[in-house]
Amino acid sequence: MRSFLLLLAAAAIPSFASPIATPDGTPSTVLEVDGVLIPIDVAPPKFENKNPESVNVTAIPGEPPNCGIGMVRETNMVGDGAPKKWTFWKQLSDPVHCNEGTCHVSHQSQTSFTVGFSASGQVNRWISAGFNVESTFSTGTSEECDGERNEVVCVWSFKHYYTYSVKNIEYPMDPRCGRLTEGPTVRMDSPLAGTKGRGYGCYRGNDCKDLGETAWTENWHGQ
Repeated sequence: MRSFLLLLAAAAIPSFASPIATPDGTPSTVLEVDGVLIPIDVAPPKFENKNPESVNVTAIPGEPPNCGIGMVRETNMVGDGAPKKWTFWKQLSDPVHCNEGTCHVSHQSQTSFTVGFSASGQVNRWISAGFNVESTFSTGTSEECDGERNEVVCVWSFKHYYTYSVKNIEYPMDPRCGRLTEGPTVRMDSPLAGTKGRGYGCYRGNDCKDLGETAWTENWHGQ
């Protein structure tokens, strides 16, 4: 019988174990567990219901906080990113004035630019946020552009972009040294990856600005 009670004690859940009081109010030497009396010397131990919070692997139990190991700084997408389509424009040539008759902008007179992503505020790092984009692209150059007498001609390139919302986060590597903080929402502009959404155009008159001039238009040009 005692071995049976020992097995019961090992399997019992401490939360429903309670001591039996004697008539004078003092605890007895037995516990009642689900109607079964168990001697105190074989009663199950009392455990605390404590679920530990998440612990960073850099925090060693029993060691003092190590606040000198620095901070983790990341950039995350906000929600679904609230994506919007834009077209980025870059003028690849100087404006050519066709004063003496027909003229053209040669391939050799154009300049290829490397263009990076942009953002409406400071970001810890560039992220694609799951879109098919990259951090930089090269405009390349187009074919020749012809103009008639008294025209002004130039070459522009365009590239399709996604604009999406991101946010900086920062937290200590040892979580005992502080809490996670979030920065404001920032809009990040990134070009489509590879040659997707890239093109060129021959423009005239007031559309011709200076070499390297940039502009933005809503939506994707040509779609």
